[in-house]
Amino acid sequence: MAMAIIGGGAMGSLWAGLLGLAGVADLWVVEKDQERYGVMQELGNICFHPVLGETRKIPITVVNQMEALPLSRLDSVILAVKAYQVDTVLAELLPLLPAGIPVLCLANGAGFGGESLLTLWQQQGRLAPCLPKLGQVFFAVSFQGAYLVNPGEVSARGEGAVYWGSLPPASHGYVESEASKKVLAEILSLLPMCFYAENFVDEMWRKLLVNSVINPLTALWQIPNGGLASHDLTGEQRRWKEGLLAEGIAVAHGYGREVLGREDFLPAATVTEALAETIAATAENYSSMYQDTAYHRKTEIDYLNGYLLKWGKCLGVSTPCHQEVYQQMKATFSG
Repeated sequence: MAMAIIGGGAMGSLWAGLLGLAGVADLWVVEKDQERYGVMQELGNICFHPVLGETRKIPITVVNQMEALPLSRLDSVILAVKAYQVDTVLAELLPLLPAGIPVLCLANGAGFGGESLLTLWQQQGRLAPCLPKLGQVFFAVSFQGAYLVNPGEVSARGEGAVYWGSLPPASHGYVESEASKKVLAEILSLLPMCFYAENFVDEMWRKLLVNSVINPLTALWQIPNGGLASHDLTGEQRRWKEGLLAEGIAVAHGYGREVLGREDFLPAATVTEALAETIAATAENYSSMYQDTAYHRKTEIDYLNGYLLKWGKCLGVSTPCHQEVYQQMKATFSG
């Protein structure tokens, strides 16, 4: 079995480690950052520290361009890039990729995989030939924790579940390919706690609400995820944490009623439970947004709290805590 992972950051390296442990022997990683690429190419492996068990070195082949992948013999491609990179990478990848090979996108937040991707292809004159390939594209939300110790060295920091599926057809006008889904399901069955979600939009929003609390607050307060469960939080910090959660749930309920026609969309208790479970399971991990700010990288705030702000405005739901946190992130960190 041959698989490619696009992105050699924490999540891409984590999945390389997990797939390697599951027996995938032919693993390729695309890493465009020249410094990280050079280190990983020299190593020729991922040094993987699992949650349980001994450290393992997982052999990989590292390239810095998608054209260098053995595209015709790949069984699947995993996109482990930032939310703001998803559409650009898909626009580049799918014209190169043979029909039928499934692509799984791992990214925080929401707002990608839709009209912006179609617009990119339209500008490139590729819309007609690429449109049928959208059925090969699937999305996933992960409650796993991962920390990139060094390029090519990753530590698993939480054994959370992964849910995958398709976005609603109305969001970008495609119907999933049953053949591609079957191939991807067989591959993902090798991994623990990896589930196909018939109503993937439910899982996407649940993770969106969890991340919209954990990511910006851990970045702003410079604490690991477990710090959000601490009794040492100040009154103001608790206001932000509780306010972000309550406002996010209110936006989700409005989205369920107005867009999905559902009154039962994301009960508050399930989101509250998911937040508590994620904080506990990844207590020692530093969120991806914390890590982005630590390395002065662009954050995904526009695809988390920014996305909720847009829907709140559209639905007439007040979101002052999200607005406050969003502005604080923009003022404190670039991007």
